[in-house]
Amino acid sequence: MTVPFISIVMRSFNEAWALKETLPALAAQDCPDVELIVIDSGSTDGSQDLIRAAGPAHFIQITPQEYNPSRVMNHGMRLARAERVLFLNADATPQGGALAPSARRRPARRKSRRLLWASDSTARLPGRLRLRL
Repeated sequence: MTVPFISIVMRSFNEAWALKETLPALAAQDCPDVELIVIDSGSTDGSQDLIRAAGPAHFIQITPQEYNPSRVMNHGMRLARAERVLFLNADATPQGGALAPSARRRPARRKSRRLLWASDSTARLPGRLRLRL
């Protein structure tokens, strides 16, 4: 099994309205070697069916009471196998080739992960935050 180049960690709670656009938009990105990790907080609006149909590498289901933003992000980070990790909210639908700049291969320098964050549909995948592991 090859290591993906970018891991996308997405959290969701009753956001089928957004997932109907975001999941196909992710699949249409010209970005090879993507690992999708979705953590759902007990959706009851059909979100879980949409997520399953997208076939993520990991689909974690928790109860709404277990939801804590930092805990969800840390869980996703532990599951991620890629050097680059993108935290994406369900309503942050990537437009066009939004992931392509993040997917450009660069030689590895040190053991670190590049973290990217997109929080809503207006996000343009701003700057990078480097976390040393």
